[in-house]
Amino acid sequence: MKKLSLVLLSFLIALSSFAVSFEDFVFFNDFDTGFEVAKILDKNVLLLFTSNSCPYCKQLKQDVIASEEVMNFLINNYILIELHANDDQKGHFDVENAKFDINGKAFTYQELFYLFDVRGVPATYFFNKDLEFLGGFPGYLPADDYLNWLKYVETESYKKGDINTFEIEPSYNGNLQIKALKEKDLNKIEAYLPDLLTYFTFDKFKEMNLISIDPFKYYIIRGAAVPDVEKYLNGIDKKLLYNVYVLE
Repeated sequence: MKKLSLVLLSFLIALSSFAVSFEDFVFFNDFDTGFEVAKILDKNVLLLFTSNSCPYCKQLKQDVIASEEVMNFLINNYILIELHANDDQKGHFDVENAKFDINGKAFTYQELFYLFDVRGVPATYFFNKDLEFLGGFPGYLPADDYLNWLKYVETESYKKGDINTFEIEPSYNGNLQIKALKEKDLNKIEAYLPDLLTYFTFDKFKEMNLISIDPFKYYIIRGAAVPDVEKYLNGIDKKLLYNVYVLE
């Protein structure tokens, strides 16, 4: 029992070192790119409106979003975009359909603040995997409450009930997704999120212990097709990974 406890402790300590920093993960003042990467990776989007002069913005980023549990959940399920109200940068949005579209109308970041009715910062807004605007809330929330909102949106529980009645297992970190990835799209991910990527041939991947690997990484698999990877992973009962991308 003591040996088992030591192994578990070592594993938990190892997990604590896996998190990518806020600065390495956030798309700062890069609205369009953040959404384009979310589309490639099939992620929700968390859009954060802030300013340099806002103490609660700093507190939200440092104490809440950058906390281990929140950051790890974001890595598995979201792309994070932070915007300041700049007049010299633009992002595109389809107002009629309330979703991101690179061919939509161009708005300065200042105009995006008005478009989303941001009356104070920080303000948090959510978009689903189809990049459709869902809504959000103003102000600061403690980490546990903020994480609950992230899980509420990711599980699409807003379709079933209110956030006040939402319940989920505390250990929930998302679901395994296995997606095809084109080489040109991989190049874009490598340019913006290199620290999250790890690469394997399919043969080497099958040699990995899927319980002890870093669960908060994007696994890029070469030399296989999506059905082959799905069949292999579906045949393994115990695994701790969430993001597998098969290079086409």
